[in-house]
Amino acid sequence: MAITIRTIPVLSGETAQRFVEMAEANNGCEQTSVPAQMKASISRMMERSRNIVIKRAAR
Repeated sequence: MAITIRTIPVLSGETAQRFVEMAEANNGCEQTSVPAQMKASISRMMERSRNIVIKRAAR
């Protein structure tokens, strides 16, 4: 049975130009800026991952 291969979107025109400009502008940056709201979300996610409780299935 064959599995269809999804097509990969390709940027072109003005969208591609904006993407290249953004990438070049960020190329010299030492780090990516992360918004405070996203940092808070990441912290909550990390805390949940540290406190995970795995229940064993009854046998």
